[in-house]
Amino acid sequence: GKVRNEPYYVDATELIGALRGTFDAIIDVRSPSEFAEDRVSGSVNCNVMTDEQRAEVGTLYKQISPFDARKVGAAYVCENTAKHLRTEMFAAAPKSWRPVVYCWRGGERSNSFAHILSRVGYRTAVLRGGYKAYRAAVMERLQTLPFHSNLRFRSLSGPTGSGKTQLLHALRDAGELTLDLEGLANHRGSVLGRPPRRRDVPTSQAMVARLRGEEQHLEPQPCQKRFESLLLDELLSLVEKTADAPRTVWVESEAQKVGDCQVPKALFTVLRVAPRLHLQVPMASRVKHTMREYEHLTDSNPDGPALLKRLLGSLVGSHVSKATYEEWCAMTDAGEWERLVESLLVEHYDPRYNHTHLSQIEGRGVSLTELALDSLEPDAVTKFVAQCKAMEVAPPTT
Repeated sequence: GKVRNEPYYVDATELIGALRGTFDAIIDVRSPSEFAEDRVSGSVNCNVMTDEQRAEVGTLYKQISPFDARKVGAAYVCENTAKHLRTEMFAAAPKSWRPVVYCWRGGERSNSFAHILSRVGYRTAVLRGGYKAYRAAVMERLQTLPFHSNLRFRSLSGPTGSGKTQLLHALRDAGELTLDLEGLANHRGSVLGRPPRRRDVPTSQAMVARLRGEEQHLEPQPCQKRFESLLLDELLSLVEKTADAPRTVWVESEAQKVGDCQVPKALFTVLRVAPRLHLQVPMASRVKHTMREYEHLTDSNPDGPALLKRLLGSLVGSHVSKATYEEWCAMTDAGEWERLVESLLVEHYDPRYNHTHLSQIEGRGVSLTELALDSLEPDAVTKFVAQCKAMEVAPPTT
């Protein structure tokens, strides 16, 4: 008789990096909340059960019997699969279309969906071991990839207000290779740090968003798993771009945590000994840059000064004296923004930065190059980019 078209299995390594391109679609059949937490990059969610349906089936499995759970689950899988098969993606897919399907562990959900696609006539793959296997493969690659000999990291360091993110983006726009950890973690280091997590002091990012009327648009930070998947994709892309020769990869000198996201150990190990380009920016430019970044905390926003005082108040005790705080409040009331920002930088940020900076380079044998910028205006940034481009490729990390 005729040979039946059956799904075949692929390993997680085939869904990492460029190899993903061998499939026309990567279909994640898990529930929406599982998909939102993390997923194979580039996948689409065709959930065969909603979160509520999955919870119901799980309860039946534990409290009644696996048989009853499978009956109810099968009905949901059929209903939801039918809905997906009527969508544009499937309607437009030719017979030569090659999808790969995965669920949490490569079990019932992905096999059911893949079986139907195979019977339609598509050459359908199932990810062996499901998302769990993909996650293990991501973790494994993140342990070795940062040590790739053609990735020559060089970090930008400098005190608050030095425009490190702005300069990193300028390097990227000029064709240099960059790794933007803050961008991947969707986090911008706040000039006032993150206030303590007390009920009366919401996190600064949320407060800022509320003030700008952007609360509903505030993108949360990705969870750790998602951050690591995004980071791996970025590293694989950098490895591809350095296939022919070693190249410098610029990165902002970061702590091990970027907001709530933890930089994986191997990458952090490489970055902490990477050669450093230490930025020296005039105080007037730092003040101007800081004011531009945090304009929403001044009187250009009706709620700005009150919010600013609360944020400054959160530094009292652990970081600054009550007397300094009162001086800052007086400057806030008088609208002396430049004076306030300069005082914040000199009294609070610079001493903390200098202490951290010195402790980071002492005893590690980190190569340090100092680079003075006249300002952070376009001409000075263009000159900075040219100076960076002229630097030799950093030596390999040992």
